[in-house]
Amino acid sequence: TETYTLSLHDALPICTAMLASCGQNSADYKKLKAENDSLRIENTKNTDELNDMLSTLNDIESDFQSIRDAENYLTIQQQTGGELNQSRRDQIKQNMQLISETLKKNKEQISQLEEKLKKSGIQSSALRKTIDRLSSELDQKATMIVALQEDLAKKNVRIQELDEDRKSTRLNSSHQII
Repeated sequence: TETYTLSLHDALPICTAMLASCGQNSADYKKLKAENDSLRIENTKNTDELNDMLSTLNDIESDFQSIRDAENYLTIQQQTGGELNQSRRDQIKQNMQLISETLKKNKEQISQLEEKLKKSGIQSSALRKTIDRLSSELDQKATMIVALQEDLAKKNVRIQELDEDRKSTRLNSSHQII
C-alpha cells in the first residue's frame, strides 16, 4: 500500500476550487438565498397578519369592558328599584343601545377575525381558543341583552299603567270635588 500525502502546495488549489464552488456565485447558494428571502417575506406577512388579529382581539376585549360598564350601571339601576325619572330612563335606553351596537360590532369583528385566521393558514390553538371564548361571551351577552330588553319593556308597560291610574285617580278626584 502506498501512502499519498498532499503538500500545502498541492492542497491549496483543491481548497480554492472547493471554496469557489461554495461561493456566492454558485447555483446552490443562489437557490438557498432565494428560498431564505422567500421565507423571510412569508414570515413578515404572517407576523403582520397575526399582529392585525391580535389588535382586533384587543379592540373586542376593550368593547367588552364598555359593555360590562354599561351592565354595571343597569344592574345598579335595577337594584335601587323605585320610580325611574326621565333622565334615568334615558340613560338606561342609551346604555341598552350602546350594548346592542357594541355586540353587533363585535360579532362582525369576530367573524372577520375567523375569516382572516382561516385564510392565513396560521395554526394557533391559543388564538382559536381565544376566538371561541369571545364568541361564547358574545352569545351570552346577546342573550342577556334580550332578557334586559324584555324586562325594560315590561317596566315601561307598568309605568304607563301607573301613569294612567294616576291620571284616572286625578280625574275621579276632580269630579268628586265638583
